[in-house]
Amino acid sequence: MELLEAAKQYRLRRSVEPVLNEGDKSATTYRNFKRTGISAAITTQSKNVEAAMAWLDFNYTKKGWELLNYGEYGTVHLIDEEGKPYYHKESYIYNDPDGQPVAVALNKYRRHSWANIRDEHNSNPLIVAEGSYSGDIRQLWTDNMDASVAMPPISFTTEEASREAELGNQLSTLRNEYFAKIIKGELPVDAYDRFLSEAQKMGLEEFLSIHQAALDRYNNR
Repeated sequence: MELLEAAKQYRLRRSVEPVLNEGDKSATTYRNFKRTGISAAITTQSKNVEAAMAWLDFNYTKKGWELLNYGEYGTVHLIDEEGKPYYHKESYIYNDPDGQPVAVALNKYRRHSWANIRDEHNSNPLIVAEGSYSGDIRQLWTDNMDASVAMPPISFTTEEASREAELGNQLSTLRNEYFAKIIKGELPVDAYDRFLSEAQKMGLEEFLSIHQAALDRYNNR
């Protein structure tokens, strides 16, 4: 057990993003990740619109949340003394009748996404499996990352959105062209300075000012 614990701690340390100076926190983070949500629609060819709508509504109830996150009661999950769903040892998640691995059963017996009310940590069998410590790694990422640079879910005005999209497409194309050539050795690394110069001429400052205005509105709410 001591060897396994040592290996676990080693993997945990290795999982942290590299930094320039010892003691710094990485600015690579998934906090404040801007999610757009998942949409749903009922086709005009539906033979029972009321039933389709009822099903969509059901997904946002407590029972619907349980079913989407944890699958069928009994064969896939049970409820503990605190009323929390969990995967038991005989769960189809870990003992698929067809012999499929957990990575496949993940989406076979429950929905890993949609209706987007997710109990990500506890309902992910890859995290909560006995002996797994990927949850510890995620916690380490959370505790050892600087999320201050993460952009919150800002929104643009109609005029800003149009201009932002126009400039964003042009700048993205320029970036991809330069970075691909630098990585392949077709351009020297210091060509990055030339890239910045061209980006400035293309409207980088205006692009940044649009995002800054949207961020200021967000912070002033």
